[in-house]
Amino acid sequence: VVLGCTCAMLMLSLYVEYLEKKSLIKTIETQKETAHDSIVESNLRYNDALLVQEIGQAISNIFDINQLLRTVAGVMEKRLDFDRGMIMLTDRKEAKLRFFTGYGQSPDEEKILKNTTFHLDNPESKGVFVLAVKEQRPFLVNNISEIQDSLSPNSLEVARLLGSKSLICVPIIYEKKPFGILAVDNRKSSRPLIQSDMSLLMGVASQLAISIANTLAFEKLQTSEKKYRELVQNANSIILRLDTGGKIIFFNEFAQRFFGYSEKELIGKYAGSI
Repeated sequence: VVLGCTCAMLMLSLYVEYLEKKSLIKTIETQKETAHDSIVESNLRYNDALLVQEIGQAISNIFDINQLLRTVAGVMEKRLDFDRGMIMLTDRKEAKLRFFTGYGQSPDEEKILKNTTFHLDNPESKGVFVLAVKEQRPFLVNNISEIQDSLSPNSLEVARLLGSKSLICVPIIYEKKPFGILAVDNRKSSRPLIQSDMSLLMGVASQLAISIANTLAFEKLQTSEKKYRELVQNANSIILRLDTGGKIIFFNEFAQRFFGYSEKELIGKYAGSI
């Protein structure tokens, strides 16, 4: 009897020890998974911070729309883990939406996008790109098949040709004026898109909208200055500009012909010496 009790207690002790070890192993595995998830999340946040910083630094002194958008697309490709990204712009009348630049597309896919026009003024156009501009709100779609019934034939055909599985589309808006859309999509990656992904892209789109507005304003100013210079140069009257000391800092072509002096001969001279 004593031997039997001893064996039973030994077996019970071994079983308890087994359960403790099993529980310990499970705890270690859980902690390992948690640590891994934390590292992944930290890396994502770090990349997000670098993305915003790099875009801010890259576009702060760019006043050419082509260079601006290609720079943003390049930083997105470097820092974001989406298969593809694209920037589309509206025309001046805000009636059409066209592909401008992107990354991750094959030559054939880029050709499809360049040859596709999304009509903002057509009531039948109801794809997410068009709605993002019209309604000025973002879209997050984790399964394209779930919304295919709501797409226009044109949008559905484009999605089929590109092989998109999931996408995020955010409008590029400045003071309620739509400039276009910023979109990313996945065709191979199985990582689900989440709200923080969309929030990040909305921040990028907002920063991009301000830069586009500044660039357009700069281009408009340059155009105005060019027209002013042409008007002054071609005027059939003498136009001089003097500094506060009375020295000539500008005189137009008519003045040059009238006085018989070249620009090089008169700039910096006193007006009274003519």
